[in-house]
Amino acid sequence: LFTAVWLLFPIGFVIQALRSDLSPVQLLAFLISIAAFISLFLWLMLRYPFPAAELAPQELRGRIGLLLILAALALYVELAYGSGVPYRFMYVVVVAAVTLPTRHAAWMIAAVTVFAGAIYAVQAGWDEFATSWGDLVPFPLIGIGMIAVSRLVVTVRELQAARREI
Repeated sequence: LFTAVWLLFPIGFVIQALRSDLSPVQLLAFLISIAAFISLFLWLMLRYPFPAAELAPQELRGRIGLLLILAALALYVELAYGSGVPYRFMYVVVVAAVTLPTRHAAWMIAAVTVFAGAIYAVQAGWDEFATSWGDLVPFPLIGIGMIAVSRLVVTVRELQAARREI
C-alpha cells in the first residue's frame, strides 16, 4: 500500500508530458524511461524492503548499484523532461531509506539531496535556486522519516519473532 501511494505522484508529470509538444520519438523515449524508472522503483521497494541492521557486503553493493541505476534514470528524466525541483530524486531517497541499513541510507539521502540541489541550481539558475532552495527541504525530511519507519518495521518484526520464540 505504501509503495502504491508513491505511484500516484508521477501521474501528473506523465499527463503534463502527454500534453506537451514532444515529438513521437521523444514521447516514446519519455514513456520508456518513466516505465523503467517506476519498474526499478517497484522492484527495489517490493524485493528489498526493511533490511536488518547490517547486510552482507555483496548484498549491500548490489542494492547500492541498483539505487545508482535508479538515480541515473532520475537524472535522465530530469535533464530531458524536467523543470523546476527534481522530484524524481525523491524516489531515490525513499528507496534508499527503505532498502539500506540506517547508516548507508543516511549517507545516500544526504548525497541525493545535494545532487538534486545541484541539478536544480543548474537547471533553474543560481538566482532562482537562491530564492527557492527550501523546496529541497522535503528530501532529507522524508528520508529521515522513512528511515524511522523502516527501523520501526524491523523492530516490530524482531519483537514478533521474540514473542514466537518465547
